[in-house]
Amino acid sequence: MSFLDDDLPTLFADFSVTMTYTNAEGNTESGPVILDQPDKSLNMGGMMVQSNEPSIIYITSQFPDLTEGSQVTIDGTAYVLRLPSLLSDGRISSATLRNP
Repeated sequence: MSFLDDDLPTLFADFSVTMTYTNAEGNTESGPVILDQPDKSLNMGGMMVQSNEPSIIYITSQFPDLTEGSQVTIDGTAYVLRLPSLLSDGRISSATLRNP
């Protein structure tokens, strides 16, 4: 393991919440994710609407089995993963979330 791999959990510790996921084998995995819940203004037919599109950043090796449609629980709230993707060198990943 490299220096960065060893330190990723420490880097996430200050800003993370806990995500829980049950993998294909039925094992429950828990670990830190950074949850972002930005407000977004959308123009829908001439009307401005406020929307929220939550997303996460997570340590790829901690949740290697996450795919589109995976059901997760973050800080007690259920979500479904959308568009998981590797960032930069692949040590961390991001995904948008939707309600189940």
